[in-house]
Amino acid sequence: MMPENDKRPKVTIHLDPVLEAYCRYIFKTPPNQDEIVINRKLREGKAIYSKVLPVEFPKRRTFCENPVTFVLPLTRNNQSYLKYRFYAVSKMGEEQIADDLEVLMDKWTLRIFERGYSWNFKQEQIVNGILRLLNVRKNAINFETVKKFDYRNRRREEEDRIKLLLEAS
Repeated sequence: MMPENDKRPKVTIHLDPVLEAYCRYIFKTPPNQDEIVINRKLREGKAIYSKVLPVEFPKRRTFCENPVTFVLPLTRNNQSYLKYRFYAVSKMGEEQIADDLEVLMDKWTLRIFERGYSWNFKQEQIVNGILRLLNVRKNAINFETVKKFDYRNRRREEEDRIKLLLEAS
């Protein structure tokens, strides 16, 4: 929690809980901090920052199931610009952020699954480890969300193998 007079530039969007947890992990957000401070040195930070638009007046947020607030990074070049404006992300921008984060998380989980399988871990052990690492409550929805990343990657590998077999014949 930041003090009431906190004037850092912020934007709030809807994100699925697993993607929020991924962002909290990637940006090293302390558990007691509500906002996620993004870092543009990371691909995830660039994906979020690039969809933020300056607006003349503060936009009223319509109801959103899982609001996540991101604090925009101040640099020497953008400091005067960011401090004195309002910011928003369009609905399309929110979808693009979620898509970008999903792709980046997919690559991240792929590396974890590959390493886990090479060490002879079972899928359930790897999924449970990822959920624990992200500090996400283990429930059926979150478990299936992470498991879905592995399923997609395995399916892609199978399709590639089939294509190779068909081309060879």
